[in-house]
Amino acid sequence: GNIKIVSGTDIQITAESNDAKIEGTVSIESNAKTTISAPVSNLVVNTKNSQVVINATVDKVALRYNAEITLNIGVETPRIEARLGTTVTAKNENGEQVAVDVNYTLDTYELRLKINGATNRLENIVEGPYDGNVAEGEREKLQTALTNSEQALENKEVTEQNQKDIDAAAETLGQAIADFDSKIVKVNRREINQLVEYVYLFKILNYSGIVIGTEVGNYPQEAYNEFKTVFDETREYLRGDKVTQSGVNSKLEQLENALVTFNASKITTPDTRGIAQFLIIGDNIESWEIKDRYISVKKPEDSKWDYMWDLNGEKAIEVTQNTSGLSVNIEFDVLDKYEEFVIPIELNGGGYLAFLNITAQEIKNKNVKEISLDSFASIDVSIAGEENHGNYILYNLSADGMYNHYIDKNVKIQPGTYSISYKLKETDIPYYLYTDPIELNGEDKGVVYSKDDFVEVELKLAQKHPYSYTINSVSIIKHGTGSPIEINNNAPKLYLSKGLYKSISPYYVVDINGSEYQFNIGGVECWETGFEVNQDTAFDFSDDFSLKSGPEGYEYVITDKSQKLSKFGHFQIENDLEQQVHFHDKGAYLDMNCHIKITANDKEYTGDAFLSDLTDLTFGEIFGEDDLEEEFTLEIGIPELPIISPYIQKIKFDPTK
Repeated sequence: GNIKIVSGTDIQITAESNDAKIEGTVSIESNAKTTISAPVSNLVVNTKNSQVVINATVDKVALRYNAEITLNIGVETPRIEARLGTTVTAKNENGEQVAVDVNYTLDTYELRLKINGATNRLENIVEGPYDGNVAEGEREKLQTALTNSEQALENKEVTEQNQKDIDAAAETLGQAIADFDSKIVKVNRREINQLVEYVYLFKILNYSGIVIGTEVGNYPQEAYNEFKTVFDETREYLRGDKVTQSGVNSKLEQLENALVTFNASKITTPDTRGIAQFLIIGDNIESWEIKDRYISVKKPEDSKWDYMWDLNGEKAIEVTQNTSGLSVNIEFDVLDKYEEFVIPIELNGGGYLAFLNITAQEIKNKNVKEISLDSFASIDVSIAGEENHGNYILYNLSADGMYNHYIDKNVKIQPGTYSISYKLKETDIPYYLYTDPIELNGEDKGVVYSKDDFVEVELKLAQKHPYSYTINSVSIIKHGTGSPIEINNNAPKLYLSKGLYKSISPYYVVDINGSEYQFNIGGVECWETGFEVNQDTAFDFSDDFSLKSGPEGYEYVITDKSQKLSKFGHFQIENDLEQQVHFHDKGAYLDMNCHIKITANDKEYTGDAFLSDLTDLTFGEIFGEDDLEEEFTLEIGIPELPIISPYIQKIKFDPTK
């Protein structure tokens, strides 16, 4: 395969056996030290100020810039080709000059990359009005630019003019590709993807604990069936190849309406229903926005806070303005399920931030909770010696920090207990600060932290697969939720305030054969008790991914074909450090296509399904009419992502159990 080295830290390429060899191209695009300790066919040094050490046989080295390479004693000198006009020197590990023969050639590397990129687009992108298509006439323009650029490769004579022509052709073709890409139809799926993911997790997989039945608090089967039909139709449309923006907008509206209808179908009684009543006192209220998707609720059985997923949309909210201020009424039908509610509301375009807190008993008693804007105050946080850029996120600790909200130092906040996270990204190594609890009681507060309050955190990725990874951010959670901070791929470090944390999860982009995939590794996690970060620390992650389901060392037995593939547990992606991995696409989890193969004696049975559909797929849908064997092997792979090893499990069939 082809490997692109972009690491900001020293890296070494090794082989697991003496017979191994990288037959593709290793492209070094890093200024860090790169040590080649595995045989390589082609090595391209594609950056200035490179530090390359060669410890193994390399057939050919291509240098695009002035370079100095280290050839360790005993290693055969590779064939070296360098761009016309560059300077190449070589030394051994003792720093002594080594004589090398350099063949100065025309540098066609960049042009050939552009040619491959244009060819790939012409082979895979058609003209049309749908998502991923390109506007009519654009393919012909790109084809013309491609044909013209290829002419620059025809003259093989190594001259400065020919090199200039090649560079100009690469630049022109690159612009043509950029123009082509700008005409590709891009449908905004973020909002519908997020809603589909929410419905799938909390209504279909039922993480929210809904019950289908006829008792109080249940949802009728008929209502669920109608809702599930709309959901299935929406997801099927999004998986198709004829997706338009108008179609997405229509499906989004249908699914939103279906969700409201389903939520309203819940069987309730007067004991479970009630209206939370609030009066926000202030004579300068101009606008408001209730964050009904972020209502926090406390469960009576364990006093833990969670999000409430079942508010019946706008129909459950009534806001009226009067001479005293703002009257807010919110209808709940889960007074038997939760004992306390916190509803965030923004006023005057975010100038004020309130958290409407009320108990189930207060709702039943028809109490009206009053809040005066005169008691609101602001919080300012800074790091000594650094310019304040005001990138604050507020956590409401009275609800375990379940809600986080971007604010600036001028926002007036309701009295309560809060924590601020402050992300300072303008330094070489970013700072991520979580404050201690701040009691706000009507007076503005200012908090200053020193650099002694921070430790250095480094994120290390043990890389098994020969693909290019870029780390772009890391999410660090101290309270109920968190938000990511961007970090430098060349130096994956940050300064983190000392304290107790619940999760540290880096976000990466991997380039696999020209396609980029985003994922995060849910690495260091301890949600119940947390873990201390009080000294400089390095956290380890790995790309040794596998599709997994069920416990290790367990005897897997099924009794009939109607049982589901997920009988032993939901399918998920983990690495060898037992860290969960989530791939993303436009604001939601990436729903990957899986290939299923069952081997029984000399027969093979195959099928395909999306990862989210494996939950409901039965063995019978793969076996068809054939009878089950006493023992068979189930294998599930994800072909488009070779960095994920397939799930392979021997399963026994025993109808007597």
